[in-house]
Amino acid sequence: MGPTPYAIDIVDATTNQVIADCGTGVTCAASVAQTVHVATTHHYQALIETPRKSPIGRSPSLTAVQATSTPQSVTWNPFAITLAVSTTAPTAGITLTANANFDVGATPWAIDIVDTTTPNSTVLIGCGIGTTCTKTVAKPTSPHTYVAEIAKPNGSQIQAVSAPMTVQVVNGRITSKAADGASFAIASSTIAVDGHTLYGGVGNPKTLADLNPGDCVVAANLKRADGSLLALSVLRQTTCP
Repeated sequence: MGPTPYAIDIVDATTNQVIADCGTGVTCAASVAQTVHVATTHHYQALIETPRKSPIGRSPSLTAVQATSTPQSVTWNPFAITLAVSTTAPTAGITLTANANFDVGATPWAIDIVDTTTPNSTVLIGCGIGTTCTKTVAKPTSPHTYVAEIAKPNGSQIQAVSAPMTVQVVNGRITSKAADGASFAIASSTIAVDGHTLYGGVGNPKTLADLNPGDCVVAANLKRADGSLLALSVLRQTTCP
């Protein structure tokens, strides 16, 4: 284009703005990104046009277009995030893993893991790069609810949030168990089983039948937002905590 009065322009046809203007050479490139959390599609087209006097962001000079490319479309999906909680080794703590559907590195957002049980909610960790963020927390002896968010690193300007997960870890000696295998009790805490397999610890308990009143255990239960049991881990101990 150099010795001619023309330029290669790349145009966002959705906003009707020139996003790249190249007055020399035979190629022209532009990077585009979307930082809002709604689904959207933009259409792009390359033009050879004149004059080349206005800055990037102007509308193309459609009356001076010499050639046009085939339009190309780019679709951005809405932000989404999930939270997984591992309760397989509750004596070592609870591992929280957040997964986003895009790499936050090129955006102003972070993947945050938040304890919503604390006053004003506490951001436990904010990850500004990648699609995954992991945090291990001490075993919560009272119910704690966690969510993952796409937001600013400090937890503000939330763009997407996961389903909440509530976790509680109970230490002690089994005082009773239900005959139908649905639950057992540790002191004043009732631990629902609901058909879930137990695993880990001394003797490797698999079902409620493997546990008896008097056994020392560490039990971790993970519940969905509606209170239903999502996962259960029971470690039988040689001595009570």
